[in-house]
Amino acid sequence: KQMSALQAGLKQENLFSGKAQMLSVTVDPETDSAEVLQKYAVTFNADANGWRFLRESPEKTKPVLQAYDEWTKLLPKGEIDHPARVYLSDQRGNIREIYSLAFFNEKQALLDIKALLRQ
Repeated sequence: KQMSALQAGLKQENLFSGKAQMLSVTVDPETDSAEVLQKYAVTFNADANGWRFLRESPEKTKPVLQAYDEWTKLLPKGEIDHPARVYLSDQRGNIREIYSLAFFNEKQALLDIKALLRQ
């Protein structure tokens, strides 16, 4: 829901897709099938012109998660525990900010994106 609000803010500022793009990466590719991710996209009005959902095999997902210092832990009921983070990266792929989704404020993220684009 917060990412959907960020997408709306980016669109309002005419930054979406051209200057700023969004990528959601599943940490549980076995559960998050392409169909499940498509449902998320529809539910949150994700515009495919600038918001993509990435799903790959567990073998290919693991090094990506490690590169971002992410982890997953299987819980007793089969759910996956993981840090919920949002990364702001510049055009070179350098991480410029890491937000905890628990405290994520899409308005602040929009300000950060605008500041980054001015650099």
